[in-house]
Amino acid sequence: MKVDILTREYPPHVYGGAGVHAEELSKVLAERIDVTVRAFDGKRTEADIPAIPNAADAKGSLKVVGYDTPSELADANPALKTFGVDLQIANDVDADIIHAHTWYACLAGYMAKMLHGTPLVITAHELVPAPSREPFRRWKREQLGGGYNLSSWAEKDAYEHADRVIAVSGGMRKDILTAYPNLDPNKVVVVYNGITMSDFATPAPDDPGWKVFERYNIDRGPHHPSEGFAVPAQGPAPDFQGYSGGAVRRCARHPGDCRGSQERVRQAGRGAWQHRVDRGNAAEA
Repeated sequence: MKVDILTREYPPHVYGGAGVHAEELSKVLAERIDVTVRAFDGKRTEADIPAIPNAADAKGSLKVVGYDTPSELADANPALKTFGVDLQIANDVDADIIHAHTWYACLAGYMAKMLHGTPLVITAHELVPAPSREPFRRWKREQLGGGYNLSSWAEKDAYEHADRVIAVSGGMRKDILTAYPNLDPNKVVVVYNGITMSDFATPAPDDPGWKVFERYNIDRGPHHPSEGFAVPAQGPAPDFQGYSGGAVRRCARHPGDCRGSQERVRQAGRGAWQHRVDRGNAAEA
C-alpha cells in the first residue's frame, strides 16, 4: 500500500503542531508501508528526511517531495499562492490513499481525489472558521479579506467530499460538524495525537511540568489550561506558561530546554502572536 501525506509543514520547515504530527505519522507509517510526503517550502535534501524508526526492519519507505510557490504567483494573495502549490501536488499524487493536513493541503487532496479517483482522508488540527472560537477570529476576515473567503471555500469543499475526517479531539469533532453540517457524522472520527511513550516518563504530581499555562492569542483567544503533559525522563521540566499551542508542541518535540526562550513577535498582516521557542525537551501526550 502507498500513502501520500499532503502537508503545509514538514521538516525542516515545522512551526506548529500539525508539522510535528505529520512528521511522526509519516515515520511510523513508513515502518509498515510506502509513504510519500508532499509538502510546501521547496525541495528537501536527503539530510532533511527524518529517519524511520527500526529502519533495518521497516517494510515500507519514506520519500519527501517539496514544492515551491509558482513564480507567476510571487506577488499574489497568500491563499492563491497556497492554491498554486496545491495544483502541483494534486497533479503528482500517486498513492492508494491521500492523507491531507490543514486547509493548506485540503484543496490538493480534494483535487487529487477527483483527478485520480483516490480516497481522501483529512486530519483536522484546526478549522478556518472555528465555531467554538469564532468571536476571537474576526480579525481574519477583516485583514485577510478575499483570502479568508478562498481558504474557507477550499476547506469546506474538501471536508464535505472527504472519505474520512479525523479530528484530533472531541472538541474538534464538534467544531467540524458545527461548521460543516452537510458532512456525514459517521465519517468523522476522533484519533488523538500520540508520542513514543518509551522516550518519556510520567512526572510526579508536584513536577513543574504540570504548571497550568494560559494562551492569550488573538488568533485563538483564551484557552483552557492544558492537560496531559509528559516530560522527559531526564533533565529539567520545561516551563510552558504563556506559550501558544504550536510553540508548546514544538517545544515538546525537540531536544533542549524551553525555559526562558519565549519570544512574542507581532506578525505583520496577521495580527496574531507568534511564539518562538527553542527546541525543547518535553512531549505533549
